[in-house]
Amino acid sequence: MQAEGLNVPKTVWAAEAELGEGPVWDDKSETLLWLDIKGRCLHACDAESDEKRSVALATEVGAIALRRAGGLVAATRDGFALLDPKTDSLSALADPEAHLSENRFNDGKCDIAGRFVAGTMHDAETSRTGAVYSLDVGGTVRRLFGGYVVCNGPAFSVDGRTLYFCDSARGAILAFDYDPANGAVGKRREFAHFGANEGHPDGITVD
Repeated sequence: MQAEGLNVPKTVWAAEAELGEGPVWDDKSETLLWLDIKGRCLHACDAESDEKRSVALATEVGAIALRRAGGLVAATRDGFALLDPKTDSLSALADPEAHLSENRFNDGKCDIAGRFVAGTMHDAETSRTGAVYSLDVGGTVRRLFGGYVVCNGPAFSVDGRTLYFCDSARGAILAFDYDPANGAVGKRREFAHFGANEGHPDGITVD
């Protein structure tokens, strides 16, 4: 039975991705962008024409965000980079975890000031080596917090003052106080917890 007021989801693209992640809506071009991390591919779907195109990537990309100057900023296995979606060109910016060969970036979003906040994970999902980093508009990278197996989410409240974060391995969504003026993270609390039979929180967004 369909719940009143809820839409029934439908398949937009049966792409058979190995690990589909990180949908981003480009309102200027009315294009949906998303990633196949393990398949090393960026997918794009034009909402008006339904044209679908895919671009092979040189490495695993976990998350992307739109840039005002055009193109994308990306969180990859090898750190932050700029990505040209038309040519598949990746230009490295910084790799804060070059010393952690078993880690890769996994998920990320921009805050209201334009910082790209993205988290890493232990690819084998056995060690708590994942951390969350912030890439500011000037290219400076800052570690915000860490000690997680898989960093997922993140998402920001409408006023930008709460950072929501999924601790997927522990089945919890955390909420951190966040200062959008300087990108600093404050007090942490548990926002929601999932039981053993309720699945694991992964990607989230704020409506």
